[in-house]
Amino acid sequence: MSKRLAYLLSNVLHPAIFLVCSTALYSSFVRQPKAYALLDTLILVAGIIPALTYVEVLKQRGAVASRHLTKREERPVALALALAGFVGSLVVYRLINAPEQLIVELLILLIGGIPISLITLVWKISFHAAVAAACAALFLTISPLVTLCLMALALLVGLARIPIDHHTPAQVVAGWAYGFLVTAALSALFA
Repeated sequence: MSKRLAYLLSNVLHPAIFLVCSTALYSSFVRQPKAYALLDTLILVAGIIPALTYVEVLKQRGAVASRHLTKREERPVALALALAGFVGSLVVYRLINAPEQLIVELLILLIGGIPISLITLVWKISFHAAVAAACAALFLTISPLVTLCLMALALLVGLARIPIDHHTPAQVVAGWAYGFLVTAALSALFA
């Protein structure tokens, strides 16, 4: 895989994009009418905008070299903002009486997201691979076809992290394993 393609895939399959798209898709499976999927998506986007804005400000000021926050010391504030935004989105979902299944889906991602956020502060596990695999695991009981498609994308984004020197193969494999196995286990626990 060329570096140019790897950079493109890393940006197009960014964890925030993966979360937003998979939440929209998940919502379209569990919500009636389907138009509510747009509302659910906008709520999640509003929740993660502070973290994305923070990263963009750092990038514009030259405080970070990459929007992917490749250095561990660059991540704490962005991860805290993302987790807080997720909690805020969950509160809004509860206030608007979103389906319990959607709230549980986001709660699973939040519960799985806290340890991976802490791990990335110590070891450079692939957050891209972990989030993508976690999103795929959410669909195990809803749509095996969607699970397979999302796993293919998770494999692709994980592999893309290697040629651009953002991760080693071990960090990518650990991300895939963590994201998929933890989310599958939490989904089974909440079922």
